[in-house]
Amino acid sequence: MAVFRLAAVIKKPSGEDFLVVRQAPPPPLPEEEYQKFVDSDLWDLPSAPLNPLEGEFRSKPLIEDADSLSDKLDLRCFDVYSALNEVLSQAGLVNAISGSWQLLKYVEEADFGPEPRVDTIFILARLESEEEILQG
Repeated sequence: MAVFRLAAVIKKPSGEDFLVVRQAPPPPLPEEEYQKFVDSDLWDLPSAPLNPLEGEFRSKPLIEDADSLSDKLDLRCFDVYSALNEVLSQAGLVNAISGSWQLLKYVEEADFGPEPRVDTIFILARLESEEEILQG
């Protein structure tokens, strides 16, 4: 059984640049020999867990072209609204997205190890203005 993440590629209105956010550093290791090392900052696409909905399913998915995943995953069964809000919060954006969210890619990870695999749904959006980036 897989768990799911929603990752957003948020592009500037013009150009191919996209937004990344600083990730929280991992907890320090307790061994003294590791205390002298300093990790560099980690940057990644803003992402959030995609949790299943309890109760009723959504009638229409928020993400364009999501129906192309129907043989693998039905996004109407997941709380996409909460995941999108968390993604926008991580990026420091509230209402800066122009148009709608589009499905970019669905990545199924290999199923090995003791933990469940993490499949990722990548979505694409564009900012309304480049000033939104400068504020963050």
